[in-house]
Amino acid sequence: MSTPNPDGELMSLLDRVAARDEAALKTLYEHTSAKLFGLALRVLGHRDWAEDVLQEALITIWRVAGGHRAS
Repeated sequence: MSTPNPDGELMSLLDRVAARDEAALKTLYEHTSAKLFGLALRVLGHRDWAEDVLQEALITIWRVAGGHRAS
């Protein structure tokens, strides 16, 4: 039985997002949004701002994922 590799899974999702796979973006969101939102909320201190930052982050990931290099 192999152990799960979360980094490998995220890199695979980024590769799929780079290929414009909308389902991969949704899965990436589901796996990362809680932690990213929590971090943004701690840094910014305002829920509305943290929501905006999370949305902008996902939009940016969608736009630039093609430039991602796994190395």
